[in-house]
Parts: sequence; structure tokens; C-alpha cells
Amino acid sequence: MRKLLVILFLSTLFSCLSNTENKTTNNNSDPATGIKPETIQPIENYFVEEKDSMLIPSFEIKLSLSDSAEHLLRTRKESVIVKAYYSGVPKDTSAKDYKEWGKIFLPSRSIELMQSRIAKFHNIKISKETYNSLADKNIEVLINVFSGRRSTENNLLECNILQDKISNIRDKSFTLTGKLIGE
Repeated sequence: MRKLLVILFLSTLFSCLSNTENKTTNNNSDPATGIKPETIQPIENYFVEEKDSMLIPSFEIKLSLSDSAEHLLRTRKESVIVKAYYSGVPKDTSAKDYKEWGKIFLPSRSIELMQSRIAKFHNIKISKETYNSLADKNIEVLINVFSGRRSTENNLLECNILQDKISNIRDKSFTLTGKLIGE
């Protein structure tokens, strides 16, 4: 009987997860996202629970750098860092970060690229305690790109950023462009 209940639970879970895909636009859709309001699922469905932590949804960042930036990076054997900063709104609004910034900062993740220009953000976790302390589970993601500072102490790149809610970023790929500072 227990096995049957587990199978039913997993079947229900997978069918719910497969129904969270975004639909395309119509006259009642949000112009910014193209998603009809009734197709947006609660953000809690996006996180996956793993023992004592919550797995943040995956996404991918592709870089498109100018020819001169690529040439200089290769000549100097310089890396590129793609950094994801995660933040959220806490239930406890007396936190120092919240008072100063209007949000609290969650663990960030950096990916260093040498030859590749694709950073895949996956298998990033936050503790259940941190997750449960958030008033809004639709955390914000800020992506910043800069040189690895292997050949000089200064950043060499000027790149676009990406800043959005995890509900708009999850399971997607984004291309950020960049060039040398002053180019």
C-alpha cells in the first residue's frame, strides 16, 4: 500500500511540474513576459527540496564579446567571470541588509571561463532555513560579467547585466554582450 501511495505522489508531482511551462502571448498576457497571469505557477513549485536545502532553478548565460575583447583575453590568457548574485525579501524586515538595501543577500555563485563563453548555473542550493525565512520565494538574480584579473588587477570588460526574478530566468538561456572598457 505504501509503494502505491509513493507512486501516486510521484505521478502527481511530475504531472504538476510538466504543467508549469509558460504559454505564449494573447490579448490578456503580460506585455513584459508574454505570459497570461493564470499560467504563472507559485514560485514554490520551481524549487526542489534536497534533504536540508532547496535547489535553485537552473539557467544559462552565453557571452558574445567583441573581436578585440576576445583577442586581448586570449593574448593575455585572461579568464572571464560570470557571477550570479541572489537576493530576496525576508519575513523579518529588521535585518540589517533589508534596512539598507530593501532585500537580503543569499549565497552568490561565480563561474570562471577560459575558452568557453557559456556559464551554466545549476545545482546551486540555499538552506531550507534561509528559504523559509523569505517572504517572497521569487528571489531576484543579478548576473555580472568581468575579467578574471589574472593578467592585471583591473577589470578589462564592460558587459551587459541581467537582473530579473527567478521565475523569468529559470530553465532559460540568455546572451549578454560585452567589449573592452573604452572600446
